[in-house]
Amino acid sequence: MKLVLNNKFMKYFQRLNKFAPLILRFGLAFVFIWFGTNQLQDAARWVSFLPDWVSALPISQIHLIYANGIFEIIAAILLLLGVRTNIVALLLSIHLFIIASSIGFSATGVRDMGLAVAALTLSLLGAGPFSVDSHSHELPIPEK
Repeated sequence: MKLVLNNKFMKYFQRLNKFAPLILRFGLAFVFIWFGTNQLQDAARWVSFLPDWVSALPISQIHLIYANGIFEIIAAILLLLGVRTNIVALLLSIHLFIIASSIGFSATGVRDMGLAVAALTLSLLGAGPFSVDSHSHELPIPEK
Protein backbone atom coordinates (compact mmCIF):
# COMPACT_ATOMS: atom_id res chain seq x y z
CA MET A 1 0.00 0.00 0.00
CA LYS A 2 2.76 2.40 0.94
CA LEU A 3 4.59 1.74 -2.34
CA VAL A 4 1.42 2.40 -4.35
CA LEU A 5 0.83 5.75 -2.61
CA ASN A 6 4.45 6.74 -3.06
CA ASN A 7 4.26 5.81 -6.75
CA LYS A 8 1.09 7.90 -7.27
CA PHE A 9 2.69 10.80 -5.42
CA MET A 10 5.81 10.61 -7.60
CA LYS A 11 3.77 10.41 -10.82
CA TYR A 12 1.82 13.49 -9.73
CA PHE A 13 5.04 15.41 -9.08
CA GLN A 14 6.56 14.25 -12.36
CA ARG A 15 3.62 15.88 -14.17
CA LEU A 16 4.48 19.12 -12.40
CA ASN A 17 8.14 19.06 -13.56
CA LYS A 18 7.29 21.28 -16.53
CA PHE A 19 6.54 24.10 -14.08
CA ALA A 20 9.99 23.98 -12.41
CA PRO A 21 11.73 26.44 -14.77
CA LEU A 22 8.76 28.83 -14.53
CA ILE A 23 8.85 28.77 -10.73
CA LEU A 24 12.62 29.26 -10.71
CA ARG A 25 12.38 32.13 -13.23
CA PHE A 26 9.66 33.88 -11.22
CA GLY A 27 11.46 33.39 -7.89
CA LEU A 28 14.73 34.80 -9.18
CA ALA A 29 12.94 37.63 -11.00
CA PHE A 30 11.19 38.64 -7.78
CA VAL A 31 14.54 38.85 -5.97
CA PHE A 32 16.15 40.95 -8.71
CA ILE A 33 13.16 43.28 -9.08
CA TRP A 34 13.15 43.84 -5.32
CA PHE A 35 16.87 44.62 -5.15
CA GLY A 36 16.88 46.62 -8.39
CA THR A 37 14.00 48.88 -7.38
CA ASN A 38 15.48 49.41 -3.92
CA GLN A 39 18.77 50.45 -5.51
CA LEU A 40 16.99 52.94 -7.77
CA GLN A 41 14.90 54.34 -4.92
CA ASP A 42 17.81 54.94 -2.52
CA ALA A 43 21.17 54.45 -4.22
CA ALA A 44 23.10 56.19 -1.42
CA ARG A 45 22.04 53.47 1.03
CA TRP A 46 23.65 50.82 -1.18
CA VAL A 47 27.07 52.46 -1.54
CA SER A 48 28.27 50.89 1.71
CA PHE A 49 27.79 47.43 0.16
CA LEU A 50 30.28 48.11 -2.64
CA PRO A 51 33.72 46.52 -2.32
CA ASP A 52 36.76 48.81 -2.05
CA TRP A 53 38.03 48.06 -5.58
CA VAL A 54 34.93 49.77 -7.05
CA SER A 55 36.39 53.18 -6.17
CA ALA A 56 39.07 52.60 -8.85
CA LEU A 57 36.43 52.43 -11.59
CA PRO A 58 35.87 55.49 -13.80
CA ILE A 59 32.23 55.84 -12.66
CA SER A 60 30.82 57.27 -9.46
CA GLN A 61 29.59 54.81 -6.89
CA ILE A 62 26.06 56.23 -7.04
CA HIS A 63 25.96 55.88 -10.83
CA LEU A 64 27.23 52.31 -10.51
CA ILE A 65 24.38 51.53 -8.10
CA TYR A 66 21.86 53.04 -10.55
CA ALA A 67 23.34 51.07 -13.45
CA ASN A 68 23.24 47.88 -11.38
CA GLY A 69 19.62 48.50 -10.40
CA ILE A 70 18.61 49.05 -14.02
CA PHE A 71 20.52 45.91 -15.09
CA GLU A 72 18.81 43.81 -12.43
CA ILE A 73 15.31 45.07 -13.30
CA ILE A 74 15.77 44.54 -17.05
CA ALA A 75 17.23 41.08 -16.46
CA ALA A 76 14.34 40.24 -14.11
CA ILE A 77 11.76 41.27 -16.70
CA LEU A 78 13.50 39.09 -19.29
CA LEU A 79 13.40 36.18 -16.82
CA LEU A 80 9.69 36.73 -16.17
CA LEU A 81 8.97 36.58 -19.88
CA GLY A 82 11.46 33.80 -20.55
CA VAL A 83 13.40 35.78 -23.14
CA ARG A 84 17.00 34.66 -23.79
CA THR A 85 16.80 32.90 -20.45
CA ASN A 86 20.03 30.93 -20.81
CA ILE A 87 22.11 34.05 -21.44
CA VAL A 88 20.29 36.29 -18.94
CA ALA A 89 20.48 33.70 -16.16
CA LEU A 90 24.17 33.10 -16.88
CA LEU A 91 24.90 36.85 -16.65
CA LEU A 92 22.96 37.08 -13.39
CA SER A 93 24.80 34.05 -12.06
CA ILE A 94 28.18 35.59 -12.84
CA HIS A 95 26.97 38.87 -11.32
CA LEU A 96 25.96 37.08 -8.11
CA PHE A 97 29.16 35.01 -7.93
CA ILE A 98 31.15 38.28 -8.07
CA ILE A 99 28.96 39.80 -5.34
CA ALA A 100 29.19 36.70 -3.15
CA SER A 101 32.96 36.49 -3.51
CA SER A 102 33.28 40.19 -2.66
CA ILE A 103 31.13 39.81 0.45
CA GLY A 104 32.87 36.67 1.64
CA PHE A 105 31.68 33.93 3.96
CA SER A 106 28.81 35.64 5.78
CA ALA A 107 25.05 35.22 5.90
CA THR A 108 24.64 37.58 2.93
CA GLY A 109 27.50 36.00 0.99
CA VAL A 110 26.14 32.48 1.48
CA ARG A 111 22.64 33.62 0.43
CA ASP A 112 24.03 35.28 -2.71
CA MET A 113 26.06 32.15 -3.51
CA GLY A 114 22.86 30.09 -3.29
CA LEU A 115 21.08 32.53 -5.61
CA ALA A 116 24.05 32.38 -8.00
CA VAL A 117 23.82 28.60 -8.12
CA ALA A 118 20.05 28.85 -8.73
CA ALA A 119 20.65 31.30 -11.60
CA LEU A 120 23.36 29.04 -13.04
CA THR A 121 20.97 26.09 -12.82
CA LEU A 122 18.34 28.08 -14.70
CA SER A 123 20.85 28.98 -17.40
CA LEU A 124 21.60 25.27 -17.88
CA LEU A 125 17.96 24.18 -17.58
CA GLY A 126 16.48 26.76 -19.92
CA ALA A 127 13.25 28.74 -19.75
CA GLY A 128 10.87 25.81 -20.02
CA PRO A 129 7.61 25.51 -21.93
CA PHE A 130 5.92 28.63 -20.51
CA SER A 131 8.23 31.22 -22.06
CA VAL A 132 8.94 33.31 -25.10
CA ASP A 133 12.04 31.18 -25.65
CA SER A 134 9.92 28.08 -26.12
CA HIS A 135 8.00 29.78 -28.93
CA SER A 136 10.95 31.27 -30.79
CA HIS A 137 11.73 29.61 -34.07
CA GLU A 138 15.42 30.21 -34.45
CA LEU A 139 17.34 28.34 -37.08
CA PRO A 140 19.48 25.58 -35.59
CA ILE A 141 23.23 26.04 -35.63
CA PRO A 142 24.62 23.68 -38.27
CA GLU A 143 27.06 21.07 -37.06
CA LYS A 144 30.46 20.88 -38.73
